Amino acid sequence: MARSLDRVRGLLTAASAVAILVLCWPIETVAPSIGLDPSWVAALQVAAQRHMHFGSELAYTYGPLGFIGLPQPYFGWTSAIALIFVVGLSLVACLAIVHMLRRAFPFWLALPLAYLVARSLSWIAGWDLVTVVAFVACVELLRRYGARSIPIWAVACLGLMTGLALLGKINVGITVGLLAGLVAIFATSRQRPALLVFVGAVTTAFLASWLVLGQSLWDIPAYVRYSVDITLGYNGAMGMDFGPSMAWVYMLGLVAIAAAAVAADEASAGWSRAERLVLLALGVVLAFALFKTGFVRNRFGPFFTTALVVMPVFAVPALRARMTLSVATLAVFVMLVSSGNPVSYLDPSSNIQAAREQISAAVRHGPDAAATTAAQMRSLYALPPEALAAIGDHRVHIEPFDAGVAYAYPELNWDPLPIFQPYQAYTDLLDEADASALRSPTAPERILWLTPPGQPLTIDGRSVYFEAPRTLVEMLCRYTPIASATSWQVLALGPDRCGTPELLSTVTAKAGVRVVVPTESRPGRLVVVHVRGVAGGFGERIGGLLFKTPPWWFQSDNQQYRLVPATADGPLLIGATGSVGYVQALTPGAPFTAISVGTQLNGGVAASESSDSLTYDFYSIPILR
Repeated sequence: MARSLDRVRGLLTAASAVAILVLCWPIETVAPSIGLDPSWVAALQVAAQRHMHFGSELAYTYGPLGFIGLPQPYFGWTSAIALIFVVGLSLVACLAIVHMLRRAFPFWLALPLAYLVARSLSWIAGWDLVTVVAFVACVELLRRYGARSIPIWAVACLGLMTGLALLGKINVGITVGLLAGLVAIFATSRQRPALLVFVGAVTTAFLASWLVLGQSLWDIPAYVRYSVDITLGYNGAMGMDFGPSMAWVYMLGLVAIAAAAVAADEASAGWSRAERLVLLALGVVLAFALFKTGFVRNRFGPFFTTALVVMPVFAVPALRARMTLSVATLAVFVMLVSSGNPVSYLDPSSNIQAAREQISAAVRHGPDAAATTAAQMRSLYALPPEALAAIGDHRVHIEPFDAGVAYAYPELNWDPLPIFQPYQAYTDLLDEADASALRSPTAPERILWLTPPGQPLTIDGRSVYFEAPRTLVEMLCRYTPIASATSWQVLALGPDRCGTPELLSTVTAKAGVRVVVPTESRPGRLVVVHVRGVAGGFGERIGGLLFKTPPWWFQSDNQQYRLVPATADGPLLIGATGSVGYVQALTPGAPFTAISVGTQLNGGVAASESSDSLTYDFYSIPILR
C-alpha cells in the first residue's frame, strides 16, 4: 500500500512538473534579428555547425558546448539540440521545485507556489540554470546523506556536470566546480577518496567531450586563458553603474539574501556542525556568483530569480508560513525587475503559444524554420551583390559586431579572428591575440566592415575606434578597401603599409587634466596615443571581482567615451591626416586637438579630484604608398 501511494505521489509530482513547465515555458519566441547579442548567438551556432576550434579559431566565455544553452532564434539542428537541453534542464528544475515544496506544503498550496517560482525560469534558462541545479543537488545530498556519507557515485555525477559545464560556459563551470568540489572535500576520508573521484570525473568529462566535439588538445590552454580573461575583464569594460537611482534594487537584494540565509539556517537546525559548515560554504559560493551577476554586471533579474528558485530547497513543515511569505515576496521582486507587470508575469498564454511554436519548428519544420531565419536576417543585413562579389570565396572576418552575417550568408567562408567581436578584447592578451592573427600567414583575406542602419557603433559609451586598439591599427596597416558604400566596405589583405611609428611627444599629467595633442600636418598619417597609468594592478583586478570599479573616460574636443583600462596603453587611434585610403567609418577623421583621461565623478571627468598620474605618448604612423 505504501509503495502504491509513493508511486501515485511520484506520478502526480511528474505530471505537475510537466504542466508547470508548459505554463512557465522558459524560452521566449523571438523574431530573427541582427545586432550585437543576436550576432554572437548566431556565431556560436555557426561555429558548432562548421566544427570550428575554440581557443585557436574562436575565443569566448562560451565553449564548444555553449550553443546548447541558446535555442533562440532557430538555426537548424543546433537549435533543436539546444531546445532539448534547455527544456530538459528546466523540467529537472520544475521536478525539483514541485518535489521540495510538496515536502513542506499541502498539494493545493505547493502547486501555486511552484508556479510562482518556475514562472521566472526564463531569466536563468540555459547554462546559468546549471549553477542552480548544482547548488540544489549539493544541498539535497547533504540533507539525505550527511557531509561524510555522500555516495561516491553522486560525487562522480557532480564531477561530470562540472566537466561539461566548463565546455558550455566557463564561468558557470568554475562556479559549479567550486560547489561540487566543496562537497567532495568534505566527503573525503582515508577510506573514501571522493575528491580524487571528483577530479577524475571532471577531467574525463572535459577531455572526452572536447575530443568528441572535434577540438584539438593543443587548443585547451588558449581556450581556458582567453575565456578567463574575457570573464575577468568584463567588470572594467562593460555594464554601466546606475548609481543612486537603483539604490532600491540593492535594498531588495539585501532582503532577498537575508530571506534565503534565514531559511537555510532554520531548515538546517538539526544538522551536524560539519553539514552546516558545508552548507554555509555552498551559500557563500552561490551568493558570490549571484552578487557578480546582479550587482557587478547589473543583471538584476537573474539575481532575484536565482534567489527565488533556490528557496524551495529550504522548505520544511515548520517554516510553512514564513516560506510562503518569502516565496511570494521574492516573486514580486522578480516581477518588479523584469516585466514590472504582474498580469503578464502570471498570464501563461504566451508561454503555451511559445511551447507549441518551438516544438513544432524543431519536430516538423526544422529545415524550413532555419531557412526562414537566414532569409529574414539577409533582408535585415541587405548586403548588395557587389559586396558579396568583392568577398567571393576568400576567407572573411566580419567587423565590428555583426558576425551573424556568417549565418545569413552561408556561402561566405567565415574565418574570424579569435575574439570575433572586438568589444570583448578587454585585455592586452585578448587584443594581441587578434592583432597576431592579422600578422600571421593565415590572416583572413577579406574583412567585411558592416554598420547596418540603426545599429550603434558604441557599447556602454565606448568608442569603436578604441575597441581592440592594436588590432584596429594592424587592420589599417594591412588591409585596403576594394569596395564600399554607406554602411559597408570590403577590405582586402595586402602587404604592411605602415612605416615605423614616430614619437611626437610625451606628456605627463594628472588624471582628468586636459592635454594638448601635438600637431601633425604631414598627410597620410595615423595619429595614436598610448596612455600609461590607467590599467590597475593585480589588486585592482581582484577588487573588480567584488565590486564595480569606477569607469575611466576619454574626453576629446567635444566627445566623451568610456575607456577600457586594460587596453588604454593602446595604441588608441585619435585621428588621421589627409587621405589614408579609408572611409569615415574606420577612422575618426582629423586628429583631436586636446584630450583628457580620468574617472567620472558627478557626470564629469575628474580633474583635480584625482591624484593618479598618467603619461601620454603620442605617435605618428606613416601610411606608405
